[in-house]
Amino acid sequence: MDKIKKYRKVYYEILQALNTEHSIILLIGLRRMGKTYILEQLANEPGGYYVDFREHDYDADNYYELLKDNENNLLLLDEVGYLEGFDDYFGRLLEDLKGTGKKIVMASSAYGTMKQLAKEKLGGGRAHVIELFPLDFEEYLYFSGKMQNYAEEYSPSEQDIWDYFRLEGIAEGMKFIIDERYITDTFSDIKVARDNQYGTIRDVILDERQCASVHDVLAYSLGIRPSVKRLTGMAQIGVRELGDTRGIKIKESLISKANVGVQKLSISDLSKILAQLYHGGFLFAEIITNEESTQSYSGIINDLLSVKIDSELKEILSKYNLSVISPLFYTRLMVNLELVADRLIKSEENNALLGDLFELAMKAETVYQRGFQEYHIAYKYSKNLKEVDIIHKNLIIECSVGYKENNEHHVDEIYPEQSVIRIVTHGVGKYDSKRKESLRYHRIEFPEALLLLSDKSVYDLPILSESDEFPASNNF
Repeated sequence: MDKIKKYRKVYYEILQALNTEHSIILLIGLRRMGKTYILEQLANEPGGYYVDFREHDYDADNYYELLKDNENNLLLLDEVGYLEGFDDYFGRLLEDLKGTGKKIVMASSAYGTMKQLAKEKLGGGRAHVIELFPLDFEEYLYFSGKMQNYAEEYSPSEQDIWDYFRLEGIAEGMKFIIDERYITDTFSDIKVARDNQYGTIRDVILDERQCASVHDVLAYSLGIRPSVKRLTGMAQIGVRELGDTRGIKIKESLISKANVGVQKLSISDLSKILAQLYHGGFLFAEIITNEESTQSYSGIINDLLSVKIDSELKEILSKYNLSVISPLFYTRLMVNLELVADRLIKSEENNALLGDLFELAMKAETVYQRGFQEYHIAYKYSKNLKEVDIIHKNLIIECSVGYKENNEHHVDEIYPEQSVIRIVTHGVGKYDSKRKESLRYHRIEFPEALLLLSDKSVYDLPILSESDEFPASNNF
């Protein structure tokens, strides 16, 4: 793959931002998302100059030489957490850039540190913040060669979605894998940034024992085989995740680990680990909303850090549905089930698992589209014991791969007086003809629905009213 000719969507977003009044752009994202890849591509733009602070020992003199005397006007600063005293420099960066004509794009794998810069040192509109997420579905189709350009007409198949979850057909360097080395390197970046940070530290800090256990929590939740020693006493490894496909949520696995006493962690330890994962960008919170109110999520971290006993953690996990942020994290579940657990995943035999993965992908797409927020959230509409999977802008989607009974279709009953796009994401099923007149929604096969959301063309779908004819795709 020619890394110069294929670009992530964020690349174009950065170019657009460089043409605004902003002189500082923060590129935020978890480790191995592709931030360095993008900065190196930007270095090929006119005036581009790339610096990796992991490889260069900068002091105040050569930092200001870079800032003031370098002849290039687009400075691309990678792994800024490795620059000693970086938060002190960046607190006055806007003033230092005045009159130089230079613009800066900076990135770091210390995700919490970059969030702090975005909120404090470079907050208040002083910097333009862009977050890089894992490949969305449209990007996967583009980088795998199934699509030649973004936004081209393409009819995705069910196989395309299975290939997406397995990351088939893309360069090895783009395959995002969570393993022990990934966790170790992530916390190494965090530690270096913390040591080089002279200002107030607002990250969730874990001790070495807790850091070591983060791998256990992620591994257990993703189906990666942890050491037997760490799971001594558990009769069936991963039984909650693999026996009941709804169990791939972190909610159940954390409680399971607390019960078996892995690493002799206390409930407070586990809660602190979860707080760090949420603060560090590994998790999103599913927020319940309706006409009456929207659930607050601003206090989740403080609630977790105050946990002392089992019941307090269970209460939080029953109140908030916390899930791994990216469907590509769940790719590792797919790969390990097939290669390690010898459990073959075939679409025709695993509609329940596919449904869970697809629903997570749809929610992740809405997180991606909102871009950088201090915490990642997805919405679920809930009222009178009825729920709809996704509510975003004026869009309501009922995610489904398999058959659903009539009374499980709530999408047509949500916001009956409001102008919203209603979608059910499967194409088969039986419906009560007496209710036909009330069913005003698009019924779209789930691969196409995911692509429509990924390329944002879903918002071009018409809003169906009582006077509208049913679209042919509904097949009633």
